[in-house]
Amino acid sequence: MASFDIPLNLPHAAKVAQRLVGRLDPTSPKSHALAQQLAEFLNPCAYEEPSPAEAVITSSEALALLQLVVAAIVEEGQGNDRVGQAVRNLYECLERGEEGARQGLVAGEDPRSPQRPV
Repeated sequence: MASFDIPLNLPHAAKVAQRLVGRLDPTSPKSHALAQQLAEFLNPCAYEEPSPAEAVITSSEALALLQLVVAAIVEEGQGNDRVGQAVRNLYECLERGEEGARQGLVAGEDPRSPQRPV
């Protein structure tokens, strides 16, 4: 599957996580709350990039949270193209482009979206 492979970018991941929160229905308690937790976890990275060693740990913890977010999105039926794009972008920012290409689709991204890698 085609994917974007970009270097770890925690400041941008923090921004995309915040965007994801805004795209989820706040009345969907699990997905919205988990996305908010992820955004709050990554928020300090938006202002100060962690050291390389801290970045690896932060990235790993963010990936674990992101997996929970995607599962909740599916469980609550919150997936759509914009949500799926944000999910894919988050995985890409965490150096997991191939996984992001798959999980974006799981979270509702349109496979024909012009934003998807070709």
